[in-house]
Amino acid sequence: MHHDVIIIGAGPSGISLGIMLQRKGHSVAVVDKCFFPRDKLCGGLLTKRSQTFLESIIGDTDVFFKDIQWKQIDHINVVTKNDTVQYKKRRNPFLIVNRKSFDNALVRHYKSLGGVMYEGCRIHEIEYDKNRFALPDGRILSYRFLIGADGVYSSIRKFVDPHYKPNGLCFESYINNENLLLDKDAIYLFYNSYKYGYGWAFPRDVDFAVGFGGTIDVDKQILQFDSITRSLGISAKYKSMYLPFGQFVRHPVKENVLLIGDAAGLVDPITGEGIFYSFLSAKFAYYHVMSKKPDSAFIYRMKGIHCRIAVLRFLRPFFYCISSLRNIYFSILWKRS
Repeated sequence: MHHDVIIIGAGPSGISLGIMLQRKGHSVAVVDKCFFPRDKLCGGLLTKRSQTFLESIIGDTDVFFKDIQWKQIDHINVVTKNDTVQYKKRRNPFLIVNRKSFDNALVRHYKSLGGVMYEGCRIHEIEYDKNRFALPDGRILSYRFLIGADGVYSSIRKFVDPHYKPNGLCFESYINNENLLLDKDAIYLFYNSYKYGYGWAFPRDVDFAVGFGGTIDVDKQILQFDSITRSLGISAKYKSMYLPFGQFVRHPVKENVLLIGDAAGLVDPITGEGIFYSFLSAKFAYYHVMSKKPDSAFIYRMKGIHCRIAVLRFLRPFFYCISSLRNIYFSILWKRS
């Protein structure tokens, strides 16, 4: 079966691209190794930019969020070694979503538009020279464009950039609300002695997503995660996952194969937020596919993201190592950004 576009990976980047293409009448298929709904290791924070993007591709987000577990958060507790500073009333509140229900809602919306999806299909070999591959049941799929939206462990990335390796790692656990004496309507961020990393506690519907992430140093990160959980009076088992943390794929396209989202290494090197970059890179891939003569415009647009990440990576040491600058950010910029 032939499709204009085949997307490997049904996370926010892949599915949002599928939704945009489906709405324009393209023959598109999404392939994912999992069956949905499925769990996803992520705090699930949606910035105002991400919310605006959702509105642009979904339309009525009130209906979309009806079956999603979510909370609106407009203040934060920044916890350091010596004190806790609370800043209230952001101009643009965050949404904290349960990624299992959020991703599944995106998949349902894509299917409601008539989108083709192959779930539980792990692709072992792609014939890039022939633009095709076989599903586990033997069916052959061919494509005009192949999009790698398969996350930090992307198999498609090995074709585009076989030398790339993610430079971050995170640990996360989900703790029932009854076991934590925390404000259920606030985000908690933990900054201590770890260089280029921080902890978090994000309130969700019935629990908190508690985690720690940053540049890779497994032993120190485990100690930091344990320190946070001890300070909260809990003992938690955790899951871990590598992630991009300022390390991006410099040339995320090869022939007719494109990388977007985490597969392209697009994560904020200070906050670790990646959902908006997933959406934005999906939009750039959409422009590329829609162009009658695809050219270097995709790379040009992606370089804009790369420049932003590079600047933030340069600023990261100042943010993490100079507490007064961090206080300025949270007391002034955070309220408005």
